[in-house]
Amino acid sequence: KVFFLLSDFQKNTFQKFDFIQKDSLNKYFLIPFNQPTPNLFLDSVWFKDPFIYPRQINTCFVRLNKTGDEALKQQYVRLFIDNKQIATQQVSLNSKVQQSVIAFNFSVNKRGRFQAKVTTQDPYHIFDNSFFFTFEVAPTIEVVHISKDIRLARPFEKVFATSPIFNFTAMPYDQINYQKLQNADAIILNQVQDLSVSLRKILDNSLEKKSNVFIIPSQDLNIASYQNWIPFRISKNKQMQNKVPLFIPNYPHPFFNGIFEKKPNAQSMPKARAVITWNSNYRRDLLLLEAFKTPFLSRVPKNKGYIFLMASDIQKNSNLEYHALFLPLLYKIATFNHASQSSYASFLGDDVISLYLDSLGRNIFELIYRDTLEKIQFIPDQRFINRRLDLMISDPKLPSGFYGVRHTGKTLILETIGLNYPTTESRTDAYSMEELKEIFSNQNNVRVMNYTEFTNVSPSEDSSLFYTPLWKYFIVLAILSAISESVLVRFMRN
Repeated sequence: KVFFLLSDFQKNTFQKFDFIQKDSLNKYFLIPFNQPTPNLFLDSVWFKDPFIYPRQINTCFVRLNKTGDEALKQQYVRLFIDNKQIATQQVSLNSKVQQSVIAFNFSVNKRGRFQAKVTTQDPYHIFDNSFFFTFEVAPTIEVVHISKDIRLARPFEKVFATSPIFNFTAMPYDQINYQKLQNADAIILNQVQDLSVSLRKILDNSLEKKSNVFIIPSQDLNIASYQNWIPFRISKNKQMQNKVPLFIPNYPHPFFNGIFEKKPNAQSMPKARAVITWNSNYRRDLLLLEAFKTPFLSRVPKNKGYIFLMASDIQKNSNLEYHALFLPLLYKIATFNHASQSSYASFLGDDVISLYLDSLGRNIFELIYRDTLEKIQFIPDQRFINRRLDLMISDPKLPSGFYGVRHTGKTLILETIGLNYPTTESRTDAYSMEELKEIFSNQNNVRVMNYTEFTNVSPSEDSSLFYTPLWKYFIVLAILSAISESVLVRFMRN
């Protein structure tokens, strides 16, 4: 059999050549033609700050990739927010540069979630000229700190004063403003010895409104007053030792998404001595561990909010107050459940797209795509984990763009996500003839030729290209037959 394969041999398509058999019965002719033109495509988008502020200058970074060895000059890249062009940048990439990062400055006047896209004007490949994403302008986060000694609030006040989205209030335990406490998004109980019935009731109401409660214990903590309120058993640590380093964070946990620019190593972790402990088998929401594998920080769902429980204070029994982990940890605890710190930008074919919605229930969700030309509505594979909705979208034929998430049969859009073509589709790098010849240098049944050579070959003129010549075998066979015949005749005479 003779096989002819005419292709541009893009590397993302031909990652393996398993279909080419190593035998003499099949011949393969590989003819590279129409080699791909260079492609400029958008790889990813991220923000300078984890929070986006209204009526302030925010910065958005865009990574551009180029395939091919040709230079691309004066390419315009534009940022659109809610269908309005906000900014334009011009970029040029020479033949040796394959990647570039550009920055867009922008501002918005209101809070809420916005639809945005970045576009290029690559004339060769237009399918990936847009990158779709959504982002949320952070709401004001009300943080309330409660302690017996108001001085314990100072390190927290310094942290939350660094960002305009936080409104920090410190209250002494014996002068709690319950009205303000009810409106808090995050409540810090710093070394509060006793948890009164009235305070527990207020905390339950706050958790029902999706607030978070951060408990920092003291050595004289009244365990009994907390035990009936925390969903698992806690106890005093009777084997208090010297301060030991914490293990590096459980990075795969969703809590740590977007916290670190540079992940700390084991040598740079804070040291602590636990004053309380709890069952370390409760690992689903275990965030930080001590070196002896005792829990140091856990996240516990309660009502519609979360309880964050720490094993020691931040000053006497740990050096967390002075560690670089302190600020991002507090930011995440305060904003978890409230401010979106990442944009909703995904790629078609991603294993899982995770969304956090106010009300999941057990309703079936559907995605809807609508533009001027078509409308697509479908129900993807989905699963529910606590208040997280995971969507699995496996159809590679879907167009890129904005998709609304809603309950099946309803019209209210609960969330919008931007879906984009996988970057593998945009990588048009192809095998050259030299690379193909090198790959099949040890296979005599594979020949690589250029397209011009292929079109000029005629089977009648050079049939050896397409068929195995057998006449040599017939001549050898005839000679062997003549020799055999002479030998047989001689033996028969004898």
